[in-house]
Amino acid sequence: MPLAKIDITVPDDVWIGDVSSAHPDVVFRVVSTQYDGEIATALVEIEGEDIIQILSQTNSDADIVELDLLWKNEEKTTVQIETTNPELLLPVSRVGIPLKTPFVISDGIASWELFTSHSKLSQLSETLNQLDISYDVESILGFDDESKQPVLTERQQEVLQVAFKEGYYHTPRECTLTQVAESVEITKATCSDILHRAEGKIIGRYLEERSQA
Repeated sequence: MPLAKIDITVPDDVWIGDVSSAHPDVVFRVVSTQYDGEIATALVEIEGEDIIQILSQTNSDADIVELDLLWKNEEKTTVQIETTNPELLLPVSRVGIPLKTPFVISDGIASWELFTSHSKLSQLSETLNQLDISYDVESILGFDDESKQPVLTERQQEVLQVAFKEGYYHTPRECTLTQVAESVEITKATCSDILHRAEGKIIGRYLEERSQA
């Protein structure tokens, strides 16, 4: 059973495609989603600047039924959003593939991880083509292949090492996410995504090893 990593171009008429493209340095992390056949609901964490503008633009979209601000601090804003346009979720819903969360949307691109069968992946590819949704397959790993892979990619390891060296993980922090991003010459949004994925992999491997001990 393979693990597929796919980058989906969010359709133009989906609110988060427009908003994330208008704010390319902002990270939208979809924590959970559901679709009942009429309304799509998502819990979304937003990391970046221009939050008021982002929420205003989102709330003005004709497909948004409700937007609830659940949490906000200097680094993160959490909202629950209901929309009548489920186009981004339709492909996995039609094929019957559980969508692994959280997944990140940045600059109009949704980065999905799917753990399913080859036949389901083939059906998903056909469905995406039928819906005229563009996508790029980043990688497809078999279960055995995945277990042999390093915990982190080279890029994740590089950014994580810089963040640790500069004091991003110290208490109190000795540098900001912006400073880490500047050190490795990437955007703040990309830096946040790389560190979040690396942290998730390390924690996941740790918990897996503890459960087997």
